[in-house]
Amino acid sequence: MVTSVASYHLWLDWQASGQHLARMFTDYEPGIHWPQVQMQSGTTGINIPRIYNPVKQGQDQDPTGAFTRKWLPELAPVPDAFLQEPWKWPDARRLLGHRYPEPIIDVATAARAARDRDVDRAQGQGFRG
Repeated sequence: MVTSVASYHLWLDWQASGQHLARMFTDYEPGIHWPQVQMQSGTTGINIPRIYNPVKQGQDQDPTGAFTRKWLPELAPVPDAFLQEPWKWPDARRLLGHRYPEPIIDVATAARAARDRDVDRAQGQGFRG
């Protein structure tokens, strides 16, 4: 999901984000890592684009918030209903002393733009589907 968001939502170079992840993973294996990075970033040309919604993934994959709270301890007091979107929590200022920062992008808008770019690219000259 990190590669998908980096590539589609943030439009970052897949090789740069792939290298960063390779340095971070304790179980890095190039033969597995790079094909996965290419597939998740949509550069293989043979796989369906996987444009994940990070908020929905958090809600689906971490419904109790255990993972999120473990790795983002500053979110521990956030109620489950706002955990994956803490910037929407109305009591944040009162209980945390500050508001949680707004996202740097709108996930839905960025995903829509990524899908539009993929369609444009697929219809472009030189593309073979």
